[in-house]
Amino acid sequence: SRGLVFSRYRDGKASLAALDIASGRVVDFEDRGRDGLAYPNIARNGSALAFEVESSSISMRKIELRGATERAPEDSMRSALMRSPRLLESTGSNEMPSIAPDGRQLIFASDRSAEMRLWWLDQSQPDSLRYFEGFVPVTRYPALWDADSMHALAIGEGAQGMGAYEIDPQR
Repeated sequence: SRGLVFSRYRDGKASLAALDIASGRVVDFEDRGRDGLAYPNIARNGSALAFEVESSSISMRKIELRGATERAPEDSMRSALMRSPRLLESTGSNEMPSIAPDGRQLIFASDRSAEMRLWWLDQSQPDSLRYFEGFVPVTRYPALWDADSMHALAIGEGAQGMGAYEIDPQR
């Protein structure tokens, strides 16, 4: 009754923290390099803490929709979606893909660089893959492209703090 343990997103990953109610001070638990510490639960007598360590790997796949007429198989793991090639190989998770209206550009969140970042790729130029320096996306909201495919809106933390940022992939 003197504190609260909770999970929050910091630097693009879930972490555990404790709030001292009397002082209002928040202290982050040391994560020792682990990502995704979430869903804490404390024993009623306060002697034990249980939490989840999220460690999934998320990939993005590419499927051609033109002429797709295949009926869904009974085993969903054998579907065309699951047989389709990965869009990008990565040692981390690639998530929240947002394809530009031009069908060529892609913005997505990934921890492939050991830290969660927002990445851009022009699929017609495989060497164009890069991340946006100084910006950590909130991996709950995909980027939203403008109709002209020149700019996107992304939510995260950048030079001005937490907020919505206009992204110009060409710069």
